[in-house]
Amino acid sequence: MSQSTLAKRLARRVFETYSSNIYSEDIAPQDKERDIKITSRCIAALAVEVFGEPSSSLEAAHSVCDGATDNGIDAVYVNHQLQKLVVVQSKYDQNASGSITVADFVRFKESCTELMDEKYHLFNEHLQKSANDISEAITNFDYKILFVYAYTGKKDLSDDINRRIQDWEKDINESMAAESLEDRETFIVNVIPFCLEDMVQYLRKQSIHNVTLDNVELLQYGIVSEPYEAIFGIISGIQLAEWWDQYSDKLLEKNIRGVLGNKTDVNTSIKETINTAPDKFWYFNNGVTILVEDFKKKERSRVATIRDVGQFSFANASIINGAQTLSTIGLNASALPEGYLESIKVPVRFIKISNDQAFAGLVTRANNHQNRVTGRDFASQDEEQIRIQNEVFVERNYKYNIHRQEYSDTSVSTVIDLDEALSAIVCFLKDERLLATLKSNRGRFYENLSSGIYRQVFNPSVSGVFVINVVNLYRSIHGELQNTLPSTTGKINSILTHGNYVITAIIMNSKELKKDTKDVMNFDLSNVKDEIIKIATCMHDYIAAHHKDCYIARFFQNKDKIGEITSQTENPYY
Repeated sequence: MSQSTLAKRLARRVFETYSSNIYSEDIAPQDKERDIKITSRCIAALAVEVFGEPSSSLEAAHSVCDGATDNGIDAVYVNHQLQKLVVVQSKYDQNASGSITVADFVRFKESCTELMDEKYHLFNEHLQKSANDISEAITNFDYKILFVYAYTGKKDLSDDINRRIQDWEKDINESMAAESLEDRETFIVNVIPFCLEDMVQYLRKQSIHNVTLDNVELLQYGIVSEPYEAIFGIISGIQLAEWWDQYSDKLLEKNIRGVLGNKTDVNTSIKETINTAPDKFWYFNNGVTILVEDFKKKERSRVATIRDVGQFSFANASIINGAQTLSTIGLNASALPEGYLESIKVPVRFIKISNDQAFAGLVTRANNHQNRVTGRDFASQDEEQIRIQNEVFVERNYKYNIHRQEYSDTSVSTVIDLDEALSAIVCFLKDERLLATLKSNRGRFYENLSSGIYRQVFNPSVSGVFVINVVNLYRSIHGELQNTLPSTTGKINSILTHGNYVITAIIMNSKELKKDTKDVMNFDLSNVKDEIIKIATCMHDYIAAHHKDCYIARFFQNKDKIGEITSQTENPYY
């Protein structure tokens, strides 16, 4: 089959899948290239579905923002559950004879750079609707950012284009991480060419679900009969490694739709457990959930109880939860010392769905959207937090939330939340490392409650009265900063948005708050708005002079940059 024929077959497939939900009102019915233009948008939706892993094709279609004023970006999708930002440029070539040109690359790079700079006014209203979601992804170190150029052309790129992609990828990651990065697995941003061959490969794989797992040995297994049949038990690391060796990502068809661009991603925590504590794997791992069309128990030579050992066969199996567990064990199996795989035990569930695709969808969504226990939840058991809660309570009937949603109305001024106290105390301490962590990954504060940065914030020196005072001061300053935002534009607006904690910290430390104060205080904040604007302006001038090419969002996630700009900003005014 010729490449052009393949491209046209692909076009028909994506058109049928996405076109009815793609925005096309801006394309005139009499436009001779109407179908070609819509097909290009459908290809952008396909790229989002592959790499962004939305819940449905409808959601992928709605992510398309192609149009006359798209500024070179055809689709944007943020998956907060999986912590991904996907940015797509698409190009439909009916002849499938071309590739990515230098002009194509330069334009896409410029567009992505403007998006990363949060210049949303340069893009159309369709993209602007996602501005808040995009900003959250850009400013959070936990998010993976994928720049995808989707095109129906040749897979092999020129040496020049490959070099440009590699240079861009390396430069942008080093600027965002503020350090030299050699391992692509650690990159925050990946630039991904997505060609005709890749698209066809994906669609073919999506059409084939015929993996049979035979001779599966389950330890301590049990059977559920109502309302749906299911089998649960424990499976060995050896078995999982064999599955990966035999089927690779075919087992992940219903789970990992973005596998094409993520084959090198490794879950480091799983890998660490495998290498250092394989015998504790069962205790640390959430397990694997597998949908099957049918299952059959095989007879064994000895009598086995329901809690003993059973051997089963599972038809049309697909992992919907636990893909990282399977892939990480599979990818690292060959490098493990002898005996390690045997000691790895993994909880597993096989759920029989037969032809009930609606139920299958519900199970898949539920398994990937469960509320998880966070570090903050563990902090609620900390003796220091319980002590602070008791001390706060006796002061004018203030309340202190240490459990999520402990008190229903947190808008009441006398109700203080633990996370709010964290932000306030970090700003009071004005430590650049703590401020950077607060902005980039506040969850790190709760990773180790016995030491580290958590104890820098919450320790015996923090009294209930101090928490009340520091939170009240923080609320007043930070609240005024938020009120100032709508009246600003451009870089000043970005500095207020991303430098909010640093600006709040500078102003807080100009006020008469002492940690050992015994009484609830009132603060003079009559000039706070003027102070906010002065500091933001000073920061703007300094960044323009010394860091003109930086990403504002990342600037305030770097402790060295925070220390630098704080020393340059606070002195002129205080």
